[in-house]
Amino acid sequence: MLAEERRAIPPELAHEEALALAVAMTTRLRPAGSTLRHVGLGLPAPVTDGVVQSAAIFPGWRSVDARSVGAEAFGSPVDVENDANLGALAEHRIGVGRGADSSVFVKISSGVGAGIILRNELFQGTAGSAGEIGHLTFDEQGPLCRCGSRGCLETYTSVQAVQGLLASQLPGASLDEIIATAETGDVSARRALEDAGLHLGWGLAAVVNLMNPSVVVIGGDMARAGELLLESVRIGLRRHALDTLALTPVVSSRLGERASLLGAVLLAAERTELLVD
Repeated sequence: MLAEERRAIPPELAHEEALALAVAMTTRLRPAGSTLRHVGLGLPAPVTDGVVQSAAIFPGWRSVDARSVGAEAFGSPVDVENDANLGALAEHRIGVGRGADSSVFVKISSGVGAGIILRNELFQGTAGSAGEIGHLTFDEQGPLCRCGSRGCLETYTSVQAVQGLLASQLPGASLDEIIATAETGDVSARRALEDAGLHLGWGLAAVVNLMNPSVVVIGGDMARAGELLLESVRIGLRRHALDTLALTPVVSSRLGERASLLGAVLLAAERTELLVD
Protein backbone atom coordinates (compact mmCIF):
# COMPACT_ATOMS: atom_id res chain seq x y z
CA MET A 1 0.00 0.00 0.00
CA LEU A 2 1.52 3.30 -1.13
CA ALA A 3 -1.25 5.74 -0.24
CA GLU A 4 -4.74 5.75 1.18
CA GLU A 5 -7.67 8.14 1.46
CA ARG A 6 -11.19 7.74 2.85
CA ARG A 7 -14.37 9.62 2.00
CA ALA A 8 -17.84 8.82 3.31
CA ILE A 9 -20.67 8.71 0.77
CA PRO A 10 -24.39 8.02 1.28
CA PRO A 11 -25.80 4.84 -0.35
CA GLU A 12 -28.27 6.90 -2.39
CA LEU A 13 -25.51 8.94 -4.09
CA ALA A 14 -25.74 8.46 -7.87
CA HIS A 15 -23.09 6.12 -9.24
CA GLU A 16 -21.78 8.80 -11.62
CA GLU A 17 -20.99 11.10 -8.69
CA ALA A 18 -19.44 8.30 -6.62
CA LEU A 19 -17.20 7.22 -9.50
CA ALA A 20 -16.16 10.81 -10.21
CA LEU A 21 -15.11 11.13 -6.58
CA ALA A 22 -13.14 7.86 -6.75
CA VAL A 23 -11.42 8.90 -9.99
CA ALA A 24 -10.39 12.21 -8.42
CA MET A 25 -9.00 10.36 -5.39
CA THR A 26 -6.93 7.92 -7.46
CA THR A 27 -5.60 10.79 -9.56
CA ARG A 28 -4.37 12.58 -6.44
CA LEU A 29 -2.92 9.45 -4.86
CA ARG A 30 -1.17 8.01 -7.90
CA PRO A 31 2.60 8.55 -8.08
CA ALA A 32 3.65 11.02 -10.77
CA GLY A 33 4.20 9.40 -14.13
CA SER A 34 2.52 6.13 -13.15
CA THR A 35 -0.19 4.29 -15.07
CA LEU A 36 -3.41 3.02 -13.56
CA ARG A 37 -3.36 -0.65 -14.57
CA HIS A 38 -6.34 -2.18 -12.78
CA VAL A 39 -9.06 -1.20 -10.31
CA GLY A 40 -10.71 -3.32 -7.62
CA LEU A 41 -14.15 -1.91 -6.85
CA GLY A 42 -15.99 -3.09 -3.73
CA LEU A 43 -19.71 -2.36 -3.37
CA PRO A 44 -22.00 -3.11 -0.38
CA ALA A 45 -24.61 -4.96 -2.43
CA PRO A 46 -25.14 -8.23 -4.32
CA VAL A 47 -23.16 -8.19 -7.58
CA THR A 48 -23.68 -10.53 -10.56
CA ASP A 49 -21.24 -10.28 -13.48
CA GLY A 50 -20.41 -6.74 -12.44
CA VAL A 51 -24.07 -5.62 -12.22
CA VAL A 52 -25.51 -4.37 -8.92
CA GLN A 53 -28.61 -6.43 -8.13
CA SER A 54 -30.42 -4.79 -5.22
CA ALA A 55 -31.98 -1.34 -5.59
CA ALA A 56 -33.31 -1.48 -2.02
CA ILE A 57 -29.89 -2.06 -0.46
CA PHE A 58 -27.81 0.26 -2.66
CA PRO A 59 -30.22 2.58 -4.52
CA GLY A 60 -27.58 4.86 -6.06
CA TRP A 61 -26.29 1.91 -8.11
CA ARG A 62 -29.58 0.33 -9.13
CA SER A 63 -29.04 -2.19 -11.97
CA VAL A 64 -25.78 -0.46 -12.91
CA ASP A 65 -23.15 -2.44 -14.84
CA ALA A 66 -20.46 -1.27 -12.45
CA ARG A 67 -17.69 -3.06 -14.32
CA SER A 68 -18.44 -1.23 -17.58
CA VAL A 69 -19.13 2.22 -16.17
CA GLY A 70 -16.13 1.86 -13.85
CA ALA A 71 -13.82 0.96 -16.72
CA GLU A 72 -15.08 3.96 -18.67
CA ALA A 73 -14.59 6.32 -15.73
CA PHE A 74 -11.12 5.09 -14.73
CA GLY A 75 -9.85 4.31 -18.21
CA SER A 76 -8.59 0.91 -17.06
CA PRO A 77 -9.98 -2.59 -16.40
CA VAL A 78 -12.22 -2.85 -13.34
CA ASP A 79 -13.17 -5.90 -11.30
CA VAL A 80 -16.27 -5.52 -9.12
CA GLU A 81 -17.03 -7.51 -6.00
CA ASN A 82 -19.24 -7.35 -2.94
CA ASP A 83 -17.31 -5.61 -0.15
CA ALA A 84 -17.83 -8.43 2.38
CA ASN A 85 -16.41 -10.88 -0.17
CA LEU A 86 -13.35 -8.67 -0.49
CA GLY A 87 -12.97 -8.64 3.29
CA ALA A 88 -13.17 -12.44 3.31
CA LEU A 89 -10.51 -12.62 0.60
CA ALA A 90 -8.14 -10.34 2.51
CA GLU A 91 -8.57 -12.10 5.84
CA HIS A 92 -8.01 -15.45 4.13
CA ARG A 93 -4.87 -14.32 2.33
CA ILE A 94 -3.16 -12.03 4.86
CA GLY A 95 -5.36 -11.86 7.97
CA VAL A 96 -6.67 -13.97 10.80
CA GLY A 97 -8.16 -16.55 8.40
CA ARG A 98 -4.82 -17.36 6.83
CA GLY A 99 -4.17 -21.10 6.91
CA ALA A 100 -7.88 -22.00 7.25
CA ASP A 101 -9.36 -23.64 4.15
CA SER A 102 -12.85 -22.45 5.10
CA SER A 103 -13.91 -19.27 6.86
CA VAL A 104 -16.70 -16.72 7.07
CA PHE A 105 -16.04 -12.97 7.24
CA VAL A 106 -18.97 -10.92 8.55
CA LYS A 107 -18.99 -7.17 7.91
CA ILE A 108 -21.27 -5.23 10.25
CA SER A 109 -21.67 -1.53 9.58
CA SER A 110 -24.78 0.17 8.21
CA GLY A 111 -25.63 -3.26 6.81
CA VAL A 112 -24.67 -6.84 7.57
CA GLY A 113 -23.12 -9.14 4.98
CA ALA A 114 -20.79 -12.11 4.86
CA GLY A 115 -18.01 -13.31 2.60
CA ILE A 116 -17.48 -17.07 2.43
CA ILE A 117 -14.27 -18.98 1.76
CA LEU A 118 -14.69 -22.66 0.88
CA ARG A 119 -11.70 -24.89 0.11
CA ASN A 120 -9.50 -21.79 -0.16
CA GLU A 121 -11.76 -20.19 -2.78
CA LEU A 122 -14.24 -17.32 -2.53
CA PHE A 123 -17.79 -18.72 -2.78
CA GLN A 124 -20.09 -16.29 -4.56
CA GLY A 125 -23.14 -18.42 -5.28
CA THR A 126 -24.93 -18.83 -8.61
CA ALA A 127 -25.88 -15.15 -8.95
CA GLY A 128 -23.12 -13.63 -6.84
CA SER A 129 -25.39 -13.12 -3.84
CA ALA A 130 -24.07 -15.73 -1.40
CA GLY A 131 -23.51 -14.51 2.16
CA GLU A 132 -26.41 -12.07 2.54
CA ILE A 133 -26.93 -13.15 6.14
CA GLY A 134 -28.11 -9.69 7.14
CA HIS A 135 -31.44 -10.59 5.56
CA LEU A 136 -32.09 -13.80 7.44
CA THR A 137 -35.56 -13.35 8.98
CA PHE A 138 -35.80 -13.57 12.77
CA ASP A 139 -39.30 -12.17 13.25
CA GLU A 140 -41.75 -11.64 10.40
CA GLN A 141 -43.51 -9.06 12.56
CA GLY A 142 -40.23 -7.36 13.51
CA PRO A 143 -38.74 -4.01 12.39
CA LEU A 144 -39.08 -3.13 8.71
CA CYS A 145 -35.79 -3.68 6.88
CA ARG A 146 -34.52 -1.62 3.95
CA CYS A 147 -34.76 -4.80 1.83
CA GLY A 148 -38.55 -4.71 2.26
CA SER A 149 -38.79 -7.65 4.64
CA ARG A 150 -39.32 -7.55 8.40
CA GLY A 151 -37.25 -8.72 11.32
CA CYS A 152 -34.02 -9.23 9.35
CA LEU A 153 -30.78 -9.80 11.27
CA GLU A 154 -29.60 -6.40 10.05
CA THR A 155 -32.42 -4.64 11.89
CA TYR A 156 -31.08 -5.99 15.20
CA THR A 157 -27.32 -5.95 14.66
CA SER A 158 -26.28 -3.00 12.45
CA VAL A 159 -24.76 0.23 13.78
CA GLN A 160 -28.08 2.01 13.23
CA ALA A 161 -29.92 -0.69 15.17
CA VAL A 162 -27.67 -0.18 18.20
CA GLN A 163 -27.99 3.59 17.93
CA GLY A 164 -31.76 3.20 17.73
CA LEU A 165 -31.86 1.18 20.94
CA LEU A 166 -30.05 4.00 22.72
CA ALA A 167 -31.87 6.91 21.08
CA SER A 168 -33.42 8.04 24.38
CA GLN A 169 -30.42 7.41 26.65
CA LEU A 170 -27.66 8.56 24.29
CA PRO A 171 -29.39 10.66 21.60
CA GLY A 172 -27.21 11.28 18.55
CA ALA A 173 -24.32 9.21 19.90
CA SER A 174 -21.84 7.78 17.42
CA LEU A 175 -20.84 4.14 17.61
CA ASP A 176 -17.49 5.06 19.12
CA GLU A 177 -19.26 7.12 21.80
CA ILE A 178 -21.55 4.18 22.56
CA ILE A 179 -18.56 1.84 22.87
CA ALA A 180 -16.73 4.29 25.12
CA THR A 181 -19.84 4.62 27.31
CA ALA A 182 -20.18 0.83 27.51
CA GLU A 183 -16.54 0.55 28.56
CA THR A 184 -17.29 2.74 31.58
CA GLY A 185 -19.85 0.14 32.69
CA ASP A 186 -23.00 1.93 31.52
CA VAL A 187 -25.66 -0.79 31.63
CA SER A 188 -27.78 0.54 28.76
CA ALA A 189 -24.87 0.82 26.34
CA ARG A 190 -23.57 -2.61 27.32
CA ARG A 191 -27.04 -4.14 26.92
CA ALA A 192 -27.46 -2.66 23.43
CA LEU A 193 -24.17 -4.21 22.29
CA GLU A 194 -25.00 -7.50 24.00
CA ASP A 195 -28.41 -7.66 22.31
CA ALA A 196 -26.79 -7.06 18.93
CA GLY A 197 -24.24 -9.76 19.67
CA LEU A 198 -26.83 -12.33 20.76
CA HIS A 199 -28.79 -11.83 17.54
CA LEU A 200 -25.61 -12.08 15.49
CA GLY A 201 -24.68 -15.30 17.26
CA TRP A 202 -28.13 -16.67 16.47
CA GLY A 203 -27.64 -15.87 12.79
CA LEU A 204 -24.14 -17.30 12.76
CA ALA A 205 -25.46 -20.55 14.24
CA ALA A 206 -27.40 -21.11 11.02
CA VAL A 207 -24.27 -20.41 8.97
CA VAL A 208 -22.10 -22.68 11.12
CA ASN A 209 -24.66 -25.50 11.06
CA LEU A 210 -24.72 -25.36 7.25
CA MET A 211 -21.03 -24.78 6.53
CA ASN A 212 -18.92 -25.89 9.47
CA PRO A 213 -16.20 -23.27 8.79
CA SER A 214 -12.85 -23.29 10.58
CA VAL A 215 -13.32 -19.73 11.87
CA VAL A 216 -15.78 -16.82 11.81
CA VAL A 217 -14.19 -13.37 11.51
CA ILE A 218 -16.09 -10.25 12.59
CA GLY A 219 -15.27 -7.04 10.74
CA GLY A 220 -16.79 -3.69 9.86
CA ASP A 221 -17.53 -0.82 12.20
CA MET A 222 -19.15 -2.95 14.91
CA ALA A 223 -15.94 -4.95 15.31
CA ARG A 224 -14.51 -1.95 17.16
CA ALA A 225 -16.64 -3.02 20.13
CA GLY A 226 -14.34 -6.03 20.57
CA GLU A 227 -15.28 -8.37 23.40
CA LEU A 228 -18.24 -6.17 24.36
CA LEU A 229 -19.84 -7.61 21.23
CA LEU A 230 -17.99 -10.90 20.70
CA GLU A 231 -18.71 -12.36 24.14
CA SER A 232 -22.46 -12.26 23.50
CA VAL A 233 -21.97 -13.45 19.89
CA ARG A 234 -20.34 -16.61 21.24
CA ILE A 235 -23.18 -17.06 23.75
CA GLY A 236 -25.76 -16.75 20.96
CA LEU A 237 -23.81 -19.21 18.84
CA ARG A 238 -23.63 -21.76 21.66
CA ARG A 239 -27.38 -21.46 22.26
CA HIS A 240 -28.40 -22.16 18.68
CA ALA A 241 -25.66 -24.19 16.98
CA LEU A 242 -25.25 -27.95 17.14
CA ASP A 243 -23.12 -28.95 20.10
CA THR A 244 -20.35 -30.22 17.79
CA LEU A 245 -20.18 -26.76 16.15
CA ALA A 246 -21.03 -24.45 19.03
CA LEU A 247 -17.39 -23.73 19.85
CA THR A 248 -16.45 -22.60 16.34
CA PRO A 249 -13.93 -19.76 16.91
CA VAL A 250 -15.39 -16.25 16.54
CA VAL A 251 -12.66 -13.61 16.38
CA SER A 252 -12.16 -9.98 15.42
CA SER A 253 -10.75 -9.07 12.04
CA ARG A 254 -6.98 -8.63 12.07
CA LEU A 255 -7.22 -6.11 9.22
CA GLY A 256 -9.98 -4.03 10.82
CA GLU A 257 -11.81 -1.48 8.70
CA ARG A 258 -9.22 -1.91 5.95
CA ALA A 259 -10.16 -5.53 5.20
CA SER A 260 -12.38 -4.79 2.19
CA LEU A 261 -9.91 -2.19 0.91
CA LEU A 262 -7.03 -4.66 1.07
CA GLY A 263 -9.20 -7.31 -0.57
CA ALA A 264 -9.87 -4.92 -3.48
CA VAL A 265 -6.13 -4.31 -3.86
CA LEU A 266 -5.40 -8.05 -3.81
CA LEU A 267 -8.15 -8.70 -6.37
CA ALA A 268 -6.84 -6.02 -8.74
CA ALA A 269 -3.22 -7.09 -8.30
CA GLU A 270 -3.81 -10.76 -9.06
CA ARG A 271 -5.76 -9.89 -12.23
CA THR A 272 -3.21 -7.44 -13.58
CA GLU A 273 -1.07 -8.71 -16.45
CA LEU A 274 2.55 -7.78 -15.80
CA LEU A 275 4.51 -6.09 -18.54
CA VAL A 276 7.42 -8.10 -19.90
CA ASP A 277 10.37 -6.26 -21.44
